[in-house]
Amino acid sequence: MTPSGSGWTEKVLHSFGSSGSGPYGGLIFDSSGNLYGTTQTANMGQGNGTVFMLSPSGGDWTLTTLYSFPAGFSYPYARFTLDAAGNLYGTTSYFFGPENYFGGQGSEGSVFKLAFSNGSWNYNDLHDFDGGHDGGVVS
Repeated sequence: MTPSGSGWTEKVLHSFGSSGSGPYGGLIFDSSGNLYGTTQTANMGQGNGTVFMLSPSGGDWTLTTLYSFPAGFSYPYARFTLDAAGNLYGTTSYFFGPENYFGGQGSEGSVFKLAFSNGSWNYNDLHDFDGGHDGGVVS
């Protein structure tokens, strides 16, 4: 959205489809102007969600899928946090729908880190909620 006279003008940066669907949790910018976010599903509604980056390129935006979640670590949820080194931190949750997708080893959600190293983004599971003393999804 950009200011335009007495209102605002909308410009669509990317329309999801085969690159994932259900963008969720908001976006964050890095210092280079790239946007980072997540989708709830991958591969035309199949799969467990993605992490994506939109990069400005000659007045348009280019989508790059940084990570596709495997089974068991699905439904990325909430906006990322970006640290000074450029690492992304996020969470997964439980998705209630026609098919139930579970986040984390205990199916109660997880906290993860994505770090860029040697030309690729590497996933690190930081914590899996167990639904007990450390919290979890309420059904």
